[in-house]
Amino acid sequence: MNIRTAAAGLAVLALAGCTAKVAGQASYVAPVTRTVTATPKPPPAPKPAPTHTVTIAPSQPPAPPTQSDPWAVVSEYYGDVTSHDYQDAWNLLGPQFQASLGSYDQFVAGYAGTGAQLVSETGESGDDVTYSLESDNPDGSVQLYDGAAFVSDGKIQSAHVTQIYGSRGA
Repeated sequence: MNIRTAAAGLAVLALAGCTAKVAGQASYVAPVTRTVTATPKPPPAPKPAPTHTVTIAPSQPPAPPTQSDPWAVVSEYYGDVTSHDYQDAWNLLGPQFQASLGSYDQFVAGYAGTGAQLVSETGESGDDVTYSLESDNPDGSVQLYDGAAFVSDGKIQSAHVTQIYGSRGA
């Protein structure tokens, strides 16, 4: 082997990380083995959604809305009577009108035996409403009335109801 060939062989062995005998001949060429253990990276954690904090100061509960239309108040009153929601009907009456009717219990007792109230507007002028009322009672009787009410501040302040037909039916 000439010197160039031996030098080239040593250079190759040196680059490969192998050992060679000094005599110029390689006695053993060890294979180069590398073991790489890769640990996969966990995916990045998702970014939290932005949050907004709103602070609301404690307050009184809102007052129930009041009707401003006189006819709507009268209609709601008789609807409450029909559904036996006497507390809501009572609350649609002004304080002086309530006092003229006696106690709440007397008010409720006055509607004992009353059934469906069918009310129809016959006229309206400012805060005054006129209407006709048909009371279909559980005993089968029907009573007809003419009514007039003065409504202010979402409350019936006064009313006058006259029976025009006693009873038909049972």
